[in-house]
Amino acid sequence: MKSHARVVVIGGGITGCSVLIPTLNEAGRLVLFEIDAEDADPWGGEPVLHEGECVGYPTSSGYGHTTGRTLALGYVRGDVVTSNAACDVEVIGRPVPARRLERPPVDPEGRRMRG
Repeated sequence: MKSHARVVVIGGGITGCSVLIPTLNEAGRLVLFEIDAEDADPWGGEPVLHEGECVGYPTSSGYGHTTGRTLALGYVRGDVVTSNAACDVEVIGRPVPARRLERPPVDPEGRRMRG
C-alpha cells in the first residue's frame, strides 16, 4: 500500500529500488470502514478483500460506543475506493462484510443527544 516515504536516487542505484518504487507508487487511500463484526473486532493488519483479492489493510479498528458500530481505518487500493465496491475484512480467519463510509459516523453538533 502507499507509503508517505520519498526516495531520491542519485547516480547508481539502490538495492531493492526496483521493488520499492512501484510499491510507493500504488494508489492507496486512507478509508474509514464500518465492519459488521459480531463477536470480535479486527486489530489492524488483517486483509481487506474485494472479490477474493487482497486490496488493502486496516491500520486500526475498534468498537465505537458513541456510534454503536465497529469502525476501522485502513489503506485500500485506489481503484477499489473510487468504485465504492463491497469489501470484506478478514476477522479471525473469516470474511466479515465492511462498507466504506463517506463521512464520519458521529453527530458533532449533538442533535441526536438533544432529541
